[in-house]
Amino acid sequence: MNRILKTIREVFADDRPDSEKAGRREIIERSRNRILIFLAVLTALSAVFVTVHGNFIALYYRSGIDDIRPEDIEVVLEEEGIVKTRDISTKDGVVRVDIEPVGKGTAVATIKIAGSWYTEQINNEGIVVYQMSTKNFPCWQLVILDGFLICLWSCLVFFHEYRRMKGTWMFSYTSIFIMGISVFFFVIAVGVSIILVFLIKDPTAYNFGKIVDWTHTVMMYFTLVTAPGLILFSAALCISNIQLIRKEGFRFVNLLGIILSFLIVAGMLGGTIILEVLDLKLKFSVTMYIVNTYYGIFSYMICLLIGVFLIFFRIARHRPEYDKDYIVILGCAIRSDGTLYPLIRGRVDKAISFAREQEAAGGPSPIFIPSGGKGGDEPVSEGEAMAAYLVSSGIPESRVFPETRSVNTKENMRFSSEIADERCPGGKGAFSTTNYHVFRSGVIAATQGLELDGMGSPTKWYFWPNALIREFIGLLVDDMKEVLLFSVLIVFFCTMLFLIVR
Repeated sequence: MNRILKTIREVFADDRPDSEKAGRREIIERSRNRILIFLAVLTALSAVFVTVHGNFIALYYRSGIDDIRPEDIEVVLEEEGIVKTRDISTKDGVVRVDIEPVGKGTAVATIKIAGSWYTEQINNEGIVVYQMSTKNFPCWQLVILDGFLICLWSCLVFFHEYRRMKGTWMFSYTSIFIMGISVFFFVIAVGVSIILVFLIKDPTAYNFGKIVDWTHTVMMYFTLVTAPGLILFSAALCISNIQLIRKEGFRFVNLLGIILSFLIVAGMLGGTIILEVLDLKLKFSVTMYIVNTYYGIFSYMICLLIGVFLIFFRIARHRPEYDKDYIVILGCAIRSDGTLYPLIRGRVDKAISFAREQEAAGGPSPIFIPSGGKGGDEPVSEGEAMAAYLVSSGIPESRVFPETRSVNTKENMRFSSEIADERCPGGKGAFSTTNYHVFRSGVIAATQGLELDGMGSPTKWYFWPNALIREFIGLLVDDMKEVLLFSVLIVFFCTMLFLIVR
C-alpha cells in the first residue's frame, strides 16, 4: 500500500523549488490574514451596532386586523423581575412587542391579540435575551448579513489571489485549490443571499432558527442543482475512457474517468442512502446534521472539480506574451514511416503559428526545440521527425535544434532546457503541446525549476475529461493537508449550526 501511495505521489506531486513553496505559503497566509482582518472589522462594527441597538428582542405577530392599536394588545408576564415590556407598536396589521431583560432566568410571556393568545419563553441566563421557540435574539438578522458578507469577501479574496497568478503559478495545483475555495464561498454566498432576500421581503415570517436551518442545507440544494450537470459529466467520463481504451489500449490511467464517474454518482446518492440507513435509528435532527455535513464535504469536492474546469478553460484560451526566445515542442508518437500523426503535428503547427504572430508583432524570432526520443517502433526520434516537419514548413534549419534523448515530459523539459541554456542563455521560453496537456506540462516544467509559458493545440474532445480527472486527483494528492483542513472546517461549521438549531 505504501508503495502505491508513493508512486501516486511521485506522479502527481507539484514538487516545486523551495522559493515557490514559500510563495505558496505566502498566498495562503495572505488570504487568511485578509479574511481575519475583515472578520475583525465586521465583528467590531456589529458590536457597535448591537450596543447602540440595545439588549431587547422584538416579537412579531400577524393580527389580521389592519387598524389594530397598541392599546389593544396585552402582555402578561408570569414571572416578575426577569423581563419587561419595552414597547408595543403596530403597522399594517402586524404587531411588534419589544421585550428587554431585567434579571436572570426564564420568563413566560403571554401576548393577547384580538382574542388570540401567544405564549413565549424568554431566556436571560446569559448576557443576551433569547426567544427559545424561534432562537431569536437581539439583532439576529445582523448575524445572517455578516455571514453573507464574510462568505462574499472570502470568495473575492481567493478569486483576487487567483487572478494575480501569472507565469508558472498558472500551472500549479495551488491555483486550482484557490479557485475551488473561491467557488465554494461563492456558492454559500449565493445561498445566503437568497435567504436574505426572503428575510428583507417579509421579516415577520422568518426567525433565526428557521434561517440557520436553511443555511445548513445550502450545500445539499447545491448538489441537487448541479446533479444534471454531474450526471452528464459522469457519462462523458465513461464515454471518453472507452474511446481512450479503444485508441490507446487498456491502461489503469484510462480507467480513472470511469472510476470517478461512479464515485460522483455514488456521492450524489450518498446522502439519500445515509438518510435511509439512519432513519428511525437516530433523532431526525441528528440524521439531517449527518446528511448536511456529508453534502457539505461532497459539494466542496465538486467545487474543487469546478476549479479544475475553470483553470483548464483559462489555460485553453491562454496565449503567451510575444517575447519568447525559444519554443519547446513536446513530442508524442509518430507514424512508422517517420511522418507526424495529427496530434503531434498540431503541436508543431501551434508553435509555428505563435512564432509568426510574435514576429509580426515585432517580437524576436524564436528558435525551436522539438523534443522527443525514439520509441521502439519508431524509425527516427520524435524530435528529428518534428524538426523535418518544421524545415518543410519554411522554418530555417539554423533555428531548429532537436532534442532526441527524452522518453517522458519531465525529460523533455530537462533536456530541452539544456539546449536553450546553450543557444540562448537567459532567454524567455514557452512550450507547445496539446491543449489538454498544457496544465500537466506546466506543472512538470515548474518542478524542474523552469519558467516556461505554455500553449496548446486543439484535439479530440474525449482526451479532456480524463485530463481533468487526472489533475483533480493531482490536487487531492498535492494539497492533501489543505484539503483535509478545509474539510474539517466544514464539519466544524455544520456542527456549530446543528448545536444552534437542535
